[in-house]
Amino acid sequence: MIKPIKLWLCLSLILLVCTKNYAQKAVQNTNNSYKLTYKSAIIPTALIAYGVLGFHSDAIRNLDEKIKNNFRYKNKEGIDDYLQYIPPLSLYFKRI
Repeated sequence: MIKPIKLWLCLSLILLVCTKNYAQKAVQNTNNSYKLTYKSAIIPTALIAYGVLGFHSDAIRNLDEKIKNNFRYKNKEGIDDYLQYIPPLSLYFKRI
């Protein structure tokens, strides 16, 4: 378990440094006053790391499955099945 964490940490640091250097060079070339900071790279780096760790960690996969099952559409017969016909019916009855 320690090995994937070390790999994630190394990759995220490399990504953070490379992104900052590349973005600062691009900004300098366009003469904009925007500077990339470490604060603006924290959330994307965390989301990328979560995705990478999700490939190797069963705990993260189980958490993702639980979340997906909670939001899954459970009611097979509902009002949504009939609401799809309202726009064509309204056009039909408008012409009559």
